[in-house]
Amino acid sequence: MRQRWLFILTLFTLIMGLGSITFFTTTTDLPTHEKQHLTTLDPKKVQHIRLERLNKETVVFTKDTQGIWYVQEPFQLPANRFRVENILTLLYSTQFSLLTSDNINLAELKLDPPLVKVTYDDFPIQLGLVSPFNDGRRYALVNGKVYLLLDTIYRFLTDEAALAVSLFPLGDSADIIELRLPTLHLKQQEGIWKLQHTDTVGISTDDLTALVENWQHLQAISVGRYQEKPVLAIIEVITSTHTFHFELQATYPEFILGLPEKGILYYLPPTQAKTLLGKTETGK
Repeated sequence: MRQRWLFILTLFTLIMGLGSITFFTTTTDLPTHEKQHLTTLDPKKVQHIRLERLNKETVVFTKDTQGIWYVQEPFQLPANRFRVENILTLLYSTQFSLLTSDNINLAELKLDPPLVKVTYDDFPIQLGLVSPFNDGRRYALVNGKVYLLLDTIYRFLTDEAALAVSLFPLGDSADIIELRLPTLHLKQQEGIWKLQHTDTVGISTDDLTALVENWQHLQAISVGRYQEKPVLAIIEVITSTHTFHFELQATYPEFILGLPEKGILYYLPPTQAKTLLGKTETGK
């Protein structure tokens, strides 16, 4: 009998606690025909994005004059465009509700300090706890007002920083002029790719062109933070604007290329080893 009363008392306490949270979730939804965007910022005009995450490193994106996004911190590499575009969608979200209470405890909602602070140029948006009602919404502080908004991008904001880096190690449009592989050295001469070692035979001009094109369209399946491992070879890719020194760390069961000076590893399918290294021994 005593255990039953203890259970009832515990349940009552829990309900009262939820009631106090409900106090902070009294909202006002705009009529459908009056739906507004969360902000008035134009995503196309944003030049910088800064992600400050509780207990995680800060990530900073910046856009160059050509409109290409880069990770400025912590890696200084081209950014994953898909992730940046998703982060920008927060600016024009229409799926939100304004909290109407005058006595909102920001600290209780994890808005002061926030779990995540996203600053678009000089405009901050702070994100806190998810709604206690399991309705897929999260608390946000925007322009001094607290909202409950549809929680669609939080994982992009809190992922490992390395995932902000582009899956294209050479960028979207690499213009390769020289390629040094473990057993092949190629240069473009008068528009034709030629080997620099006469003792290498059995590779046609078409094969060399295809090999370079494979590198120009190089795309990883995932990226990760650099880890020091035994190096099989150094691969040098020279474009019209950059020189990349990749560490070939493995070809099987994973094909791994590292950029130690940038702190990043690129993971590719092992089937791409021969298409990227040429008719050479790729080994295990």
